[in-house]
Amino acid sequence: MNEIHKTVSHYDNHIIRVSLAAGLSTYNKPLNLALKAESGSGKTYCTIETTSFLPDEDIETLNYVSPKVFIHENGQAMVTIDGEDVPFDSIPEPVKPDPADEPDRSFYAQLCRNYNEEMKRYRELKRQVFYQIDLRNKILVFMEGIDQKLFTMLKTTMSRDNENHGYNDSKYVDEKGSVHKTRLLGSPVMIFNSVDSGEYNNEFATRCLTATPNTSQNKIKAAMEISAKKAAYPCLFNNNRFQKRLLKEYFRKIRETMKKGNISVISPYDGLNTIFNGDSTRYMRDFNKFIELIAPFAILHLYQRPVVILNDQRYLVPTIRDVLDAKDTFDKIIETTQTNADNRLIQFYWETVSKHQGDGTTLDVITDEYNQGKKRKLTSRTIYGWLEQLTKLEWVDARKGEQLTSKGYVDQQRITYHPLKNRETSLNMLIKEDLKPILQKQFKKWLKTSLEKGWLRTPFIIPRIDGSAFEITLEELERVILDTEEKNAVISKEDFMPKSSTNQENMAENFLILENKKVEEFMLPPNEPHPCEFYNCGLEATHYIKTKDADESYFCKTHFREMRKECEAVNMKLEPRQESQ
Repeated sequence: MNEIHKTVSHYDNHIIRVSLAAGLSTYNKPLNLALKAESGSGKTYCTIETTSFLPDEDIETLNYVSPKVFIHENGQAMVTIDGEDVPFDSIPEPVKPDPADEPDRSFYAQLCRNYNEEMKRYRELKRQVFYQIDLRNKILVFMEGIDQKLFTMLKTTMSRDNENHGYNDSKYVDEKGSVHKTRLLGSPVMIFNSVDSGEYNNEFATRCLTATPNTSQNKIKAAMEISAKKAAYPCLFNNNRFQKRLLKEYFRKIRETMKKGNISVISPYDGLNTIFNGDSTRYMRDFNKFIELIAPFAILHLYQRPVVILNDQRYLVPTIRDVLDAKDTFDKIIETTQTNADNRLIQFYWETVSKHQGDGTTLDVITDEYNQGKKRKLTSRTIYGWLEQLTKLEWVDARKGEQLTSKGYVDQQRITYHPLKNRETSLNMLIKEDLKPILQKQFKKWLKTSLEKGWLRTPFIIPRIDGSAFEITLEELERVILDTEEKNAVISKEDFMPKSSTNQENMAENFLILENKKVEEFMLPPNEPHPCEFYNCGLEATHYIKTKDADESYFCKTHFREMRKECEAVNMKLEPRQESQ
């Protein structure tokens, strides 16, 4: 969080968490995210800054793009031969024979006939070409609104409609009447930074998590402070700074471990639905999104979480802490996700309208209450528009009736607004004082059932970032899962190791053999002053770290030690040197 807070206000922590969770979900089951807010609220800035910490090769940032451009820039021409899909470029085009190379006229004529037959088959294959786009482990970030045809093509991947066979085919007819096919492999994570057009609101609402950045006065002040610091100290905000590259490397290790270890994520809480209140199909979708949101929080701490074998498949096991973190994030965005409404509208309801349970209130009263104490006052026309939106959401009941005006006349058009929602009925996540005992009971039930049925078998292991793994006992597995202590560090200061008699050299198995990346460290001579590049540190640097790309980063003694530990945590070996360039 410290690195992201360099450029993003902590008032948008819910956007940071859900954006990072969406990005990490591409290594398991992709989640989609939509941002809905007024222009200038920072919705695009926040998601771009957060996802920039993920591996560059996994992210594609898109402005307006048509389906044809998307297909040809990202796709590969393929053709099916004998049931196997092969790149069309690998098939050589027949070469017409040259009469100068073959003096025998009859043999040359036969070569020409053969060439015509081969060219006929080649043209037929060319007509059967389709474009294949590999969307696995990809994050598509749409800066602006998405083209309608492109959205229609990608929409099926958002609903997991291609899970059974791993791909989805789309066809379209061009202006000449020719049919073209596009094959989408896998499902990407899609982040939509603008869903305000209204045309696809329902589609986004049912297929995405929806969030709104904070627009409070404190958030605005914090964002302006960050902008001032970026202008004053640009060296601290370098996009290629060492700490950011280190985090990218950490996420690459996570990606490779999940992929090469063939690890999925399980939710070992039998009865998780009991903390979820819902009575409609829409609530069912939201519950599934909540379950999928748990996985990225476990993936973030991959090297501190157990992996078990269940029916011959490896599963990463989220802890109770992961569930609580996912619920905290989900609670902050659930109302926006369900209603697809701007967070300003939701806050307006809870802070102003909801106070008038019973007899209701009028537009004039609501307008005066909302504007009280605010520097930026809104007109009754704007407030009326908000009340109309709340009426469509069925959060407010607008009733017309006869009422006396201030002059004693009867006004038959006077509208009274009655709030329909309260805190007990608004959220579909039940608010409980302490979910820990409930989750502990659910996990123990899952563990008992899995052992009795013979589904769960040893070894139980914790992967290490160097590609190895430690075997742990059943008691240690239970202790790790039930631990509810806060885990703030993404990269642990010390590699997690269970306290048991298990010998460090007794590796359970090799998950992944990763290259040790060498990084050189130098001590600065006293005649070369540099400021420490660690965020908010005003001390002079004593050391600098140099990568194989000749990039240099400077740190004071304290922060140099921290960076060395974090480098070791992601398998980057620092070679000490007592010299300078």
